[in-house]
Amino acid sequence: MLNSRSTSMPPIDLHACNTLLHYSLRHRRSPAFAGIILKHMVEERSPPLQPDSTTSNILLRSGTLMRDSAIAQKAIAAHQLTLSDNHSNTAASVSIDELHDSTIIALCQSLRSVDLTLPTSRADITRLLYSLTTHLMHYTATGRPELASKHLFTLFPELAATLPPMTSNNTDIDITRDKKALRKMVVRASKYGPMIFAVLLNAFSKSGRSGGRQVKALWGLAQQAERHSWKGLNPWVLGVEAYTCMMRCWEWEYRRGVKKQREEVQAMAMRGGMQCYCDMKDVREKVQRVLAEIGREYRMERVGSTPDVDAGFVKAALALFMQPHPAEQCQNTGSRATGAAMYQLEPGTRK
Repeated sequence: MLNSRSTSMPPIDLHACNTLLHYSLRHRRSPAFAGIILKHMVEERSPPLQPDSTTSNILLRSGTLMRDSAIAQKAIAAHQLTLSDNHSNTAASVSIDELHDSTIIALCQSLRSVDLTLPTSRADITRLLYSLTTHLMHYTATGRPELASKHLFTLFPELAATLPPMTSNNTDIDITRDKKALRKMVVRASKYGPMIFAVLLNAFSKSGRSGGRQVKALWGLAQQAERHSWKGLNPWVLGVEAYTCMMRCWEWEYRRGVKKQREEVQAMAMRGGMQCYCDMKDVREKVQRVLAEIGREYRMERVGSTPDVDAGFVKAALALFMQPHPAEQCQNTGSRATGAAMYQLEPGTRK
């Protein structure tokens, strides 16, 4: 079919092939048509085209969304083919997971090295983030979310400084240096937008490690980056997906407290879930207040729609709030009814 056109026309280039590939998988949902395009690219076309990172991203993300492992395997094969051109002696001996990990590490390093002062930085960040989230989502969708969540410190190594408690061994110089590094990290994270945080939180919520300090540090960073973006040129807000994942993490934390018979952990999870709900409910007012303080109320339109309660969030919230409260036995209060009543929102109150 692709060879039936007039010979006077130039052969389709790599960009056109990738566009057709995206159309066949995401709109036509036809792996067979995608196979025809790939075969034309690498075999029938003269000269043949080498799949690039865009090709592998299209295949990997489409395979993840369609839950088709065969498409994902083609993406991995395409990436191995690209890798073999640069490292012909090592590509054959690299396993699939090692290839994914090396790609994620390289993408994180590239993101960290982007010069935010350049006018092209936003386009570079968008391209790199698309590839990074594609690989992380593939890990989570294939039942291995722990392999995605472990790369939190690969992307944000400064975040590790917030986890261990301050000790007497920390000098004033060390503390000042860590604070400066954290401020720079927040500025950089504010350029990434909400998608990367939703993907990482989703990985934590499904990995069984969602009660740890890592996810709490990630959530704190996400909220700080969100607030910092409101003062920049491209403001954004965390979507309801991120709040839903965090609510699931608090439910995991509650279950951890039940398992270890620690009522203070259960109570902290309840408070954390309530704060998560309140933060989402009040985010629009917070954005408007910040923009008013800096005299940029007109930029509210650029922020876009703010998160609103949906079915997924209600399910995650009820899974937490319908649990018996630690003090319920003593106070004999109806915390279950209270938790359910939180979500009897009037339609049309949030936009």
